[in-house]
Amino acid sequence: MKFLITIIFSFFCFAPAYAVSEAAVLFLLIQPSPRAAAMGNASVASFDHSPMNVIFNPAHVGFAKAARKLGAEFYIRNLDLLPQFNLDDLYFSARSFTFGHSFDTKDALGLNIGLSYSRVFANYGQQIITDETGPDPIGAFNSNESADILSMGLGVDWWLRAAIGVSYKFIDSNLGIVSAGAERGDGSAEVNSWDIGLYVELPILKSIEQLQEGMLAPYLNTSVGLVRANIGDKISYIDKSQSDPLPRVSRIGLGFQGGLRQSIGEREFDILSVEYLSEAQDLLVNRNSSGAVSFDTFSKINPFTHVILGNGDTEVITKRGLALGFAELFSLSIGHYEDNDGKVSYNTWGVSVKFQGLFNLRALLGHDEPVGSTIQFIRDNIDLEYYYSRYANTDNPALSDKAFHGLRIRLFK
Repeated sequence: MKFLITIIFSFFCFAPAYAVSEAAVLFLLIQPSPRAAAMGNASVASFDHSPMNVIFNPAHVGFAKAARKLGAEFYIRNLDLLPQFNLDDLYFSARSFTFGHSFDTKDALGLNIGLSYSRVFANYGQQIITDETGPDPIGAFNSNESADILSMGLGVDWWLRAAIGVSYKFIDSNLGIVSAGAERGDGSAEVNSWDIGLYVELPILKSIEQLQEGMLAPYLNTSVGLVRANIGDKISYIDKSQSDPLPRVSRIGLGFQGGLRQSIGEREFDILSVEYLSEAQDLLVNRNSSGAVSFDTFSKINPFTHVILGNGDTEVITKRGLALGFAELFSLSIGHYEDNDGKVSYNTWGVSVKFQGLFNLRALLGHDEPVGSTIQFIRDNIDLEYYYSRYANTDNPALSDKAFHGLRIRLFK
């Protein structure tokens, strides 16, 4: 062997640990959403149809218009993969853009369509090449992986809300330069994959359709999310006979959302909201003792044990999260992630501040904006939201001190 490629092994602890020996391009399993990271990485059944939630469940883009016609979400600071070592060239980044449109219909059926482009990028830094004669460097390369993701979703709003979505991923993996001996090759590979997702939301207690001025009404909804992700061919770097499978996974989530809705002037908003999410994830890749790979047709996720009760095992990862919001201005989230097979367990937390909530707070204080004014236009068509989330209570060096800094921009009704 003419050289040694050093991949930062700790990165693989960041993705689900059970997948390390069974699949490639594990960066696809990193939860990119700062809000989801604060809620134990749960997102597939979230009531929040944000741009980055589309990456883990494309069905969310079917309701992109529920927030605003145009949406964007991105990191304002890259996520350090090993922050304790202060390595600037070892990081993860993500960004996502959405467009949503609602069609006017003559009956009670609401039809929505959404499109999204997302990109996730993992940079592993500079790696040193040596040969078998000694440790002296003979070269260097920069290793990284990325995925460009196109998503489309269709949503209907009737007595329940349901959406289906599909994502197509263009994956590029560059792990090294190989140029000598039997292992001749460039150490890079490209492969395509796709995801399919479903989201259903059912009102249990629906707030009064037309709230009177100053009226306060309760509401309660439940949701279900289903995803089959990373479906595609194997990936091969040098020898096609030694190709590795993509990390195909199944995700099932359940959510509950409730609170109090306030009517002030011409607007309605949530003066108090509570959201609970529970999610399970199952790697569908199997590799036997001879190295042969197969995929499970059916997931090993038990909806009652793993999702409703939130109990994981050696084959299924569980994620849980709780979020509390006030006047759509401020939110506090906590969560828990449990991977029994990889022996990875940690808590999460996060906070957010939303520009739109400032107008809600003004309305609660009796200072609503005049109809037709510039301030009203800004209130109705421009919204910014900052998220900060963090992993806590973990001794794993690849997980400790993980901090997400995300910004959302939403434009036009």
